[in-house]
Amino acid sequence: MLALVPSILFAQSKKDSLLNVLNTSGFSDSLCNELIWTYVFNAPDSAIYFGKRGLEWAEDNNSPRLRAKMLNRIGVAYDIKSIPDSALHFYNLAIEEAIKIGDRKSEGGALNNIGLVYWNLGEPEKAIDHYIRSAEIFEEIGNDKGLGNTYNNIGLILFEDEQYQKSLNYHWNALAVRKKTNHTYGIAASYTNIGQLYTSDGIKNLDSALYYVHLSIPLKLKINDKYGLARSYHNAAEINDEQGNLDSALHYFKLTLALQLELDNSEGYASTYYNLASVYLSRSDYKTQLAYLDSSQGVAEKHNDFKLLWKVYSEKARTLG
Repeated sequence: MLALVPSILFAQSKKDSLLNVLNTSGFSDSLCNELIWTYVFNAPDSAIYFGKRGLEWAEDNNSPRLRAKMLNRIGVAYDIKSIPDSALHFYNLAIEEAIKIGDRKSEGGALNNIGLVYWNLGEPEKAIDHYIRSAEIFEEIGNDKGLGNTYNNIGLILFEDEQYQKSLNYHWNALAVRKKTNHTYGIAASYTNIGQLYTSDGIKNLDSALYYVHLSIPLKLKINDKYGLARSYHNAAEINDEQGNLDSALHYFKLTLALQLELDNSEGYASTYYNLASVYLSRSDYKTQLAYLDSSQGVAEKHNDFKLLWKVYSEKARTLG
C-alpha cells in the first residue's frame, strides 16, 4: 500500500498543475489532451466534462483536428463508464470529423475503439471488421502505437474464442510494438493479458502468469491506472488462491476491493466480496466468509445481479447446511 501513496500524490499534483495552467492560460490543444488522459481512467465524468469544454474551444478556434480528438476521447470515457451507445455515438462522430480533414490517425483510433465496444457487446464479427480497417490505416501511416492496440484487441477476441496460443501470439506482437514506442499503458496491459493467458488450458503456467501480472503492477501505479490496477490485483489474487497462497490471495483481493470501491464499480466489488468469502472458506473461517457473502448479496440484490446471487445462495447453503 505504501507504493500507492507517491503515485496518487503525483497524479493529484499533475491534476492541480494542469488546472492551474487552465485557469491562468486557458485551453490549448495539448492541454485538452493532457486533462482528459489525466482523468479518463480514474474519473471519467471529469474527462467528459473537459472533453466537452474542449469541443467548445475547438469550435470557437476553428480547430477541426482537435474536435476529432475530443470526440474520440469522450467516447473512451463513456466506454469506461460502460455506456456503449454514447461511446459509439462519439466514436462515429470522431470518424466523420477525421475523414473530413484527412486525419487518418484519429480515424484509425476511433475504428479500433468501436471494435472494442462491439467486442464487449458480444458482436465479434463487427469487432473484427473494425479492427481490420483500423490495422490497415495504422500500417499505412506507420502508427506503431495504434497497431499495437489493434493486435492487442484481436488477441482479446481470440482469447474469448478459446484460441489461446493464437491469442498469445498476438499479445506478444502487441507487446513488441508497444516496447518500440515506450507506450507504458500499453506495455502494462500486454503484461496483464499475457499473464491471464498463462492461466488458460493448454498453455497453463501459473508461475509465468504471476510473473507477468507482477510486471504490470508498477507500471499501472506509475500512470495511476486504477481500473487496470484493480484488474492486475484481482488476477494476482486468483493465481495465489489457485496456488494455495491464501495470505497473498487475501492481500491482493483486499487491494482490489479498495480500488473498486473507490471507482464505484459495483459489479466488481460485489464479485470481490464473493471471492474474499471463498478464500475465508478455504481457511475454515466461516464467520468471516458469511460476512463477505452478506456484503456480496446486498450489492447483487441492489443491482439485480441474479447470476451472482445464485452463487452466493449456493455457498451460504453449503456453509450453513
